[in-house]
Amino acid sequence: LRMLSESATSLLATDDVDAMLQGLVARFGPFLGVDSYSNYLVNDEGDELRLVSSMGVPDEVASNLRQLAFGQAISGMVALRRQPIYAPRIQQSDDPQAQFAKALGIRACICNPLMSENLLLGTLSFASRSRDQFEPDELNLLATISQYVSIAYERLRLLNKLRDADRRKDEFLATLAHELRNPLAPLRNMLEVMKRSSGDDALVMQA
Repeated sequence: LRMLSESATSLLATDDVDAMLQGLVARFGPFLGVDSYSNYLVNDEGDELRLVSSMGVPDEVASNLRQLAFGQAISGMVALRRQPIYAPRIQQSDDPQAQFAKALGIRACICNPLMSENLLLGTLSFASRSRDQFEPDELNLLATISQYVSIAYERLRLLNKLRDADRRKDEFLATLAHELRNPLAPLRNMLEVMKRSSGDDALVMQA
């Protein structure tokens, strides 16, 4: 319960989900035997996953997994089905979708979809090289943390929308002020001429 509370507090108070995930896994990883994770988000076109954060994955391997098609590997299948996939005893598995994880020496993995209502945001996988399986309560804990991550991403998405709307408002007001100043300049000049006309009616009429 303390771990969940700390996770929620941390994720909902940060704008850097990557750094926070690194800290969370470092904190609860030893307790659960989790030594790696990978976090994918759906790309702007909505047809592919892109790796945004990971730990325990060698750089040369991660570079080959920067993009995943829906249906590719475990994370891609989770994105396609929008359902969690739990893969215990991976080193004994012949499942083609688990071969990436098997090659990395991973023995157990749970991958959850990151959802905001019906919108797929991405996927979050937790893996262990020291355990062949997770217990049901541990799977529930990791699923809850994944839900917190979904909420954190949705919060950031809404904040970015608000910031974008605020920026557009500022741009509109700046444009409006500029457009108002342009016609006001000759009016200001006219009033100055009238003030200095010293009763010259013709000059006032011309102004």
